[in-house]
Amino acid sequence: MAGSNRSSSLRDTQRSIPVGTLSATLVTSCMYLISVVMFGAIATREKLLTDRLLTATVAWPFPSLIKIGIILSTMGAALQSLTGAPRLLAAIANDDILPILNYFKVADGSEPHVATLFTAFLCIGCVIIGNLDLITPTVTMFFLLCYSGVNLSCFLLDLLDAPSWRPRWKFHHWSLSLLGALLCVATTRTEENPFL
Repeated sequence: MAGSNRSSSLRDTQRSIPVGTLSATLVTSCMYLISVVMFGAIATREKLLTDRLLTATVAWPFPSLIKIGIILSTMGAALQSLTGAPRLLAAIANDDILPILNYFKVADGSEPHVATLFTAFLCIGCVIIGNLDLITPTVTMFFLLCYSGVNLSCFLLDLLDAPSWRPRWKFHHWSLSLLGALLCVATTRTEENPFL
């Protein structure tokens, strides 16, 4: 969603977002599958379940580089969210969908300062809790609900044959959008998901 949150900065959004999203998904999926095989080859099941910093434990020759990389990656993801979320909040407010969000409205081309402050305070509140294990399932559910909403919107726009809905991606089909929405909802319904 990082590309679509910042889509106003792209030169050709209709080409860049599908190509960028699919490329990022394929590359990260391959990396995750390779890491699963590699970690399974070097560690026991008990070690995989108990050692949260297994990457730093097995890193050679400088385990501290992994910890620095984790910190930098976390900061990068946080900054990405802090730049994307306020713009999304301001866009929803500008659509006049929820009257309570009127405080976050901005003029076209303006920076969403109030939405940025609200997002920063929300993030600080989560950090103050001090236990990521309490926050992670909630954040995961919000992301899954967001993705299911996007997929369901694409499905309904295609099903209702909306005149403003003209996807140019040649592989688009309503069944893929419906499948994506159902998979997101099914994942949120899993009570004891080991990946959360």
